[in-house]
Amino acid sequence: MINRGGEKISPTEIDAVLLGHPAVALAASFAVRDPIYGEEIQAAVVPRADVTAAELQAYCRSRLSAFEIPKVIHFVTELPQNSTGMVERHRLTALFSS
Repeated sequence: MINRGGEKISPTEIDAVLLGHPAVALAASFAVRDPIYGEEIQAAVVPRADVTAAELQAYCRSRLSAFEIPKVIHFVTELPQNSTGMVERHRLTALFSS
């Protein structure tokens, strides 16, 4: 769970919305530290077609609450996975934390 300003947010719900976009092949949302909210939502996306972060955020805006929309969307070629194929969100957090 992501705790953004006291709101408990399921990353799998955000992933499902992103995966509903036809230009997204794989997606994983994750938390990064935020000085105001404690944690902020970001996402890593493997695109299957040309798409921008703004387009994906607009897509999310019509399907999620405002506090659930990823603040930053990173485009990657693959998602880190463990030996059983599960996405390792903590590695994404470590990779994209500033």
